Formats: sequence, structure tokens, C-alpha cells
Amino acid sequence: MICELILNKVYGWAFFIEFPIAALVILIAGMNLSKYGDAIGSLTGLGQTWVGLTLLSVVTSLPELVVNISSVAYGVPEIVLGNVYGSNVFNIFVIGVLDIVQGHGPIMRQINIRQILPAALGILLSVLGILAIVVVSIVGDVASQMGTFFSIVIVVLFLGGNRMIYSLETRKARRTQQVEDEEPVIPKSKAFVMFFINTLFIVGAGIWLINIATELSEFPILLGERTIVLGTTFVGTIVLAAITSLPELVVAISSFRMGAVNMAVANLFGSCGFNVVLIPMMDFFIKGASIYQYADSTLLIPATMSVIMMTIAVMGLIYRSTKSYLTMGWDGLLIFFMYFLGNYLFFYTSVAVR
Repeated sequence: MICELILNKVYGWAFFIEFPIAALVILIAGMNLSKYGDAIGSLTGLGQTWVGLTLLSVVTSLPELVVNISSVAYGVPEIVLGNVYGSNVFNIFVIGVLDIVQGHGPIMRQINIRQILPAALGILLSVLGILAIVVVSIVGDVASQMGTFFSIVIVVLFLGGNRMIYSLETRKARRTQQVEDEEPVIPKSKAFVMFFINTLFIVGAGIWLINIATELSEFPILLGERTIVLGTTFVGTIVLAAITSLPELVVAISSFRMGAVNMAVANLFGSCGFNVVLIPMMDFFIKGASIYQYADSTLLIPATMSVIMMTIAVMGLIYRSTKSYLTMGWDGLLIFFMYFLGNYLFFYTSVAVR
């Protein structure tokens, strides 16, 4: 934290200053990413969905990548799994937020039915990750080899799934492609350059937020006569996951306000799949063990919740209800409920209170 660099000590008030500043940087950069990402989709003919699934999902997941690399480098690989599944839970929670932002009526009726494919891919990869955690905890002597097997399967399925999505989107783009004589509002070169520049701002602010969250995990919080220490497991899965998913939240809301609702949701589903692939990426850097061996049993709560919430989103996409409850669709309300239930259960089982 900057406070520690200047004053050689971390003070509680510093969290309330540094966090909003870093969040503001992500807010501005995220709005620009939506703007130039939409322009790239139009200029290349690939459309909003493919841009959301590839460019935006990778860029907004870069903070998670930075967290996971740092976690492995500093000897706390258990944070990787917590951050991945915690981020996925928060990503689907953002769909519920979009349901509130868009006003009366379920948001899922506005989403293209083709979004089921990336959502199903995210569910598939997440379940394989959970299965890997369970199997590796049981097999004992061959845990490392079993972890490597699951990591390879996850990467292969991720690449194959994205190849399917690319084929689907390019076929759709060819069918709807129209020749336009008008000059684009934003030149292609400017769109790519500005997209790259704002990506750097997202990554820089993300690293800053990660440092803030790391300090928060060890900072004693006084509540009356009790002292709460959140710890790396809770901070990695809830706080850090929410922080590293802040770019997804900003980009999703900005894209929605621009009318690029499919790009907003595609970014969220795409990030869920990409996040899970970060697990095998980090697994390859751990020698003599499997990253799945470091999973705390409490991590199965957010991991399972991420699958449940993605399944609810897919059900909403298929059913396409027109009814509203408190201005939200039933799927959005259920996503909200599962998010807060999961966080409560995880907090109750993992946080130390003295």
C-alpha cells in the first residue's frame, strides 16, 4: 500500500482512501474498454458477443491472473482456488446487478440464446475443478499426477469450447454482414491503441487493489470486545474476488448502458471460463504437488455456489420469463439470494473470531 511506503505502517484510515482511488481508475478505464471494445466488435465484424467472450473477458480477468501468480510465487497457492471460484460467484452476481440497473422486467429475455454455450462451458470447467479437488484429496500418493490430468483436461476443453463459440459467432457474423460505405466513427487503429492503454490502467489499478486486500487480510478489526482477523482464505475468496472482479462489474454496467447488453453478459460468462483455466496454469508452476491439494474444504462452498448460480442464469436464458418481482426476474432474485447465502455460509465456516 502507498500508506506503508510513505509512513512505514498501515493505518485503518488508509483503506478508505486508497481503495476508492484505485476503484475510480478502474471505473474510468472500464468505461473506455466498453466503448472501444464495442468499436472493435463493429469494425472487425465479429460482434459484441465474441468481443465480450475474448477481449473483454481476458482483460477483465488479468487482475485474477496477477493475484494467482503472486500467490504461487509467495507460497500461498490456496488463494488461487479461492480467488477463482469467488470471482466466478461475483461475476454471476453482476448479472443480478444488471437486472436491477435495467429496470422493470427480467434482463435474460434481452440476452441472445447463443450465450448458453459459453455459460455451459463455464459450468463444465467449474465442475471439473470441483471434481479435481475432491479426487486429489482422496487418492493420496498419486495426487500430483491426478491433478495434472485434470489440469490438462480443463485446458483442452476450454480451448475446444472457445473454438466452438468462435465458429458459432463467425457463422452468425457472415449471415448478418452488410457492406457499409460510411466511415467508422472510431478508426480501427485508434480503437485498438486506446483499448490497450486502458487495459494497462485496469491491470495497474488491479495490482494496487490486490496489495490493499493482502494488507486487509492481516489487519485486526476491532468489534467491541472482539477482534476479527479475516485471513487469507476469506479475503482471497470474498474480498479479493470481489476486488479483482471490479473490472467485470464496471465493464458490464458500462456496456449495458451503451446498449451492448450481449457484450456485457458475454464478458461475465467468458470470465468465468477463463478464471477456471487459471487453476491449471498455476498448477504447472507447482513442483512435486498439485494445486488442488491446497484447497481448504470450505472452498467447496463458493465453488459449488458458482455452479449453482451459473445454472440459474442458464435456466433464465432458456425460460425467458416476462414476469417481474421487485422489478427483477425470478432468476435475478435467486442469484442474489444464493450469493448472500453462500457468503454467509463461507464467512461462518472460515473466519476466525477471537
